[in-house]
Amino acid sequence: MSDDQDRARFAERIRGYVSAAMPGAAFLDLAPVLGEDSVSMSAYDEDDRRPAAEIVAALDAAVRADGWRSVRSGDGATAGLNVARDRVGGGVFGVQTGVVSFTGVPDYGEPGPAAAERPGPTGRQLGVSRDIRAAIRSAAPGAVHPRDDFDGDRVRVAGWDPDGRGSDEALLGKAGAFLAGHGWQVTPDMWTDSDDRSAVVAKPGLAAGRLLASDGGLTFVGSLTGG
Repeated sequence: MSDDQDRARFAERIRGYVSAAMPGAAFLDLAPVLGEDSVSMSAYDEDDRRPAAEIVAALDAAVRADGWRSVRSGDGATAGLNVARDRVGGGVFGVQTGVVSFTGVPDYGEPGPAAAERPGPTGRQLGVSRDIRAAIRSAAPGAVHPRDDFDGDRVRVAGWDPDGRGSDEALLGKAGAFLAGHGWQVTPDMWTDSDDRSAVVAKPGLAAGRLLASDGGLTFVGSLTGG
């Protein structure tokens, strides 16, 4: 199945939950904000005057009935619902009277799903993917992963915490500690602004690059090294 089909299937599943909670909703697809694999949408029904908490309760019931984990937030005019399901994906619903928004990513649960289809040093690509994914899950056990991106010697591996309970600094600290304990050299990087956090990471003979924590997610971008 192609990436576009995966995203479309994930988006359709999310629309189903929103429709169950707000049957008269009209949908608007939005530009993805968590990377090209992500899904963002808004739904609205100007005739639905229920308070946000009531709509969130209906959303919560719909996702839990389908096997998702969920955590509610907010109890006033706006409310939220963080959701995740292994091997399906995760995201955040934002709710106010008559409006539901969603941002999230499908979960490509196995490391390097496309690596075997590409020529080149796939074994090392998969090694990077497994190490980085393990580091991300050490920092955010419920993380979901967009598809790994391999382009020659370039590697991009990412994960996002739909529970959103830790700061970017804490996520980077835990992931960096995991990598340092598994043969990686980790050097805090001071170039980022006050919100994002990053570190330069390298494992001799495998890969080197930067691990960035931003908006509750961790992303490694780097290159394979060695022969």
